[in-house]
Amino acid sequence: MQLQMSQQEREDLIIGLQMRIAVIETGDPVLRANDAINSGKHKMVKALSQEQRTLIARHETLVTKLLQCR
Repeated sequence: MQLQMSQQEREDLIIGLQMRIAVIETGDPVLRANDAINSGKHKMVKALSQEQRTLIARHETLVTKLLQCR
């Protein structure tokens, strides 16, 4: 199956996936775990279940695929 998508649609999906990852990691839609740690906000980083880590890995893979389609 081939899906036709505009550049804007790909960017919207990428932003949405990245925000979802950030919410899972820290509860904040714009702050990833690494960013929280680097800015001294360690307490924001959540302990993740295996299912959450797997979901994040799948989302990151999808983001990479979407970025390669540009």
